[in-house]
Amino acid sequence: MMTRTKQTKYLSAMTVSAVLTMVAGPALAQTFYVSNSSTDTVSVIRPNDGGVIATIPVGDNPQSVAVSPDGLRVYTANANDNTISVIDAASLQTIATYFTAARPYNIVVSPDGTRLYVANYTAQSVSVLNAQTGDITFTFNIDSNPIGLTLSRDGDKLFIGSYDSGLVYVQNTVNPTDLYPSLGLASYVYPGAATGNNDQVLLPSSVGLHLYDTSTLTAQLVTGGSTLHGAAYNAQSDYFAAADYNGEKLLVGHLATPQDRFEIALNGKPNFVAFNQDGSEVWAPYFGTYGDTTPMKVGRFQTSTGVLLGEYTVGGNPSGIAFHNSSPATIPVPTPIPTLTEWAMILLGVVLAGFAALTLQRRRQNA
Repeated sequence: MMTRTKQTKYLSAMTVSAVLTMVAGPALAQTFYVSNSSTDTVSVIRPNDGGVIATIPVGDNPQSVAVSPDGLRVYTANANDNTISVIDAASLQTIATYFTAARPYNIVVSPDGTRLYVANYTAQSVSVLNAQTGDITFTFNIDSNPIGLTLSRDGDKLFIGSYDSGLVYVQNTVNPTDLYPSLGLASYVYPGAATGNNDQVLLPSSVGLHLYDTSTLTAQLVTGGSTLHGAAYNAQSDYFAAADYNGEKLLVGHLATPQDRFEIALNGKPNFVAFNQDGSEVWAPYFGTYGDTTPMKVGRFQTSTGVLLGEYTVGGNPSGIAFHNSSPATIPVPTPIPTLTEWAMILLGVVLAGFAALTLQRRRQNA
């Protein structure tokens, strides 16, 4: 049985602990990274921490952004200076620059985080880089300008979309010399998304969103659209989303019932799109006019209804967007500044703790 003295000490400790927990708040883990192509920066957005918490300088014209599976590194493909910027997610600083071939447009990371795949538009190739050193370990030569890369969920297949020919090249990443048969969709095959099936990916193009199956070598039209520039899929919710660039909207639906898809109107042209962890929210940056450095916005929407939940101001012409739900140990959380109400609660906690200590001392004297 707990004695009165131990009870008093326990209550005092609980009072102080409750106050500190209230002030510190919950761990903030959800982070979105947005590459601003005209201002050569990456905006870091934590929706539960007030919005944009950092703006990080990177290379020239970052067209796309990707996050390592463990959330420790962020990479941008910088089209104008043929580089890859490497960002440390803990310090939110660029820590390295890798070099690749001419005009890297799109970048993806292997599921184990050891390799980077980069689509070099002008060089007509895809570079495979060691994620730790930046060394180019292999190069896939493509007949036409590659612009969209999509990895299967297990990382064994790399789908390479062409801008000019509309062909989709399927590369075996385990045995790089093996090439699956290519498939013609339409012109402008952009970055897509892996599904829950290792043989299937979603590929956006100039005529719509296709479900490409390597086991059957077929492509099924999921939904039409006007020049779809990017796609995302969330396995937990089965939602897909496609960025309709010319239509200035998102096409959203469940992959199991694509006929029920709906549209979300945007305030600009989307290049890429991303879901949060459980698929309850879908995010898209608004692209403006090429070369314009005017700050633009990123839209945050409820996936099921399309309701706008908020907009965040970022850099000029935001193009790429990537999400990661890291553990608190790998994400720095800015120290909160207590409000007047919180200061009052802290003072109340100190007074209560002091009163409990004084009461305990008096009981000891009277014992």
